[in-house]
Amino acid sequence: MDSKVIRSIYFITLILFCGIVSAIAIAGLDIIPQTKGIIEEFGYHHYFYEYIAIYLPIAAISLWLKPLKLLRHFIYAGFFILLVAAIFSNIIKGDSWSLIFLPFILLFLLSVNYYCFYKTEITKQKYLMYVIHKKIKDNDMFGEVSSHYSDRDYSQ
Repeated sequence: MDSKVIRSIYFITLILFCGIVSAIAIAGLDIIPQTKGIIEEFGYHHYFYEYIAIYLPIAAISLWLKPLKLLRHFIYAGFFILLVAAIFSNIIKGDSWSLIFLPFILLFLLSVNYYCFYKTEITKQKYLMYVIHKKIKDNDMFGEVSSHYSDRDYSQ
């Protein structure tokens, strides 16, 4: 796939994932009482609402922030653990498959998003290595310093 397509898929899945997670967080704050059942679909009890409502939007927003690039892998891992735990808790509770559907959708979006994020990071690293290799090959990376040392005779 082209890097522009991967980047587009990355942003589309990130917008969808963050939008759904934000809707779940709003439901946890009781701003919209009709959607309170969304968090119950995750298999959590009522005392988890406040924690989920506070931490989910913070984690979703932090996926957008560039300075937290090193923490993104941990954020993805946290969301993965949360979603897998929600799926297993719904299965153990004996809920219908329609209630397990939302965590599966979010897990799919998260997996596609992480794959696209990983591919874009690898592409950036490969490009950076290409530029460095080309500058070293052209003897242009160190400028005058390398030409200064290449004029000396070290045969003594």
